[in-house]
Amino acid sequence: MSAVVIIDSDVALLRAMPADLFIRNGAVRLYEKPESITRTMNRHVMWTRTAHKLLGLPAPESSTHPDYVAGIVTWDPKLVTGCLARIEKVAGSSWATAVGAELHFSEFILYGTYVQHFGSEQQRSFREPSTLCHSYWDSAPMTASGMEQFIAGFGPADVAVHIQSNSNTSEETSRQLFEALRSKAMGRS
Repeated sequence: MSAVVIIDSDVALLRAMPADLFIRNGAVRLYEKPESITRTMNRHVMWTRTAHKLLGLPAPESSTHPDYVAGIVTWDPKLVTGCLARIEKVAGSSWATAVGAELHFSEFILYGTYVQHFGSEQQRSFREPSTLCHSYWDSAPMTASGMEQFIAGFGPADVAVHIQSNSNTSEETSRQLFEALRSKAMGRS
C-alpha cells in the first residue's frame, strides 16, 4: 500500500514520521476535523461548494462542514485517481480544465469531500481530527508572548511546526521558535 504525504512549504519537521503514522489496517490517514468550517469562514465555504460542484454533488446545505486543510496531509493514490475520474465524468472535460476554471478551489477540501462521499468504509476508516502539525495561521506577526504560548501548545502528537509565511513573523522569531521546539521535540526542555 502506498500513500502520498503532502507537506506545506512553511512546515518544519521536528520528529520522525514512521509509516504507521500514515497507513493503518490498509487505509491511508485522512485529516478530517468534523463541523469545523463555519459560515464565517468564507473562503473555506466557497472551497466546499466548489468541491461539491466538481464532484457532481448537491450544494451543501449544512451550516458547518468538515475541514481537510492542514500543514501535513496524506492521500491515497487510488482515491486521487478516482477523484480525478469523477471530475472528468461530471465536467465532460479533463480534470485540469474543470479545476482550472474554478477561482475558489482547495485541493485538500476536494480530496476530503471525495473520500467522504465516494470512499469505501475501509478507505474512510482512518480519519483523524489531529493535524500532526502545530500551526500558526494568524495574519499578524507572532509576538514574544505569543511565542511562549505557541511553544507551550506543541504536544507529543505534533511531528512538525507550521508558521504561516504571510504572518510576517520575523526570521529571528522563527529561528528562536524552531530552536525551542526542536529541543522540546527531542525531550530537552
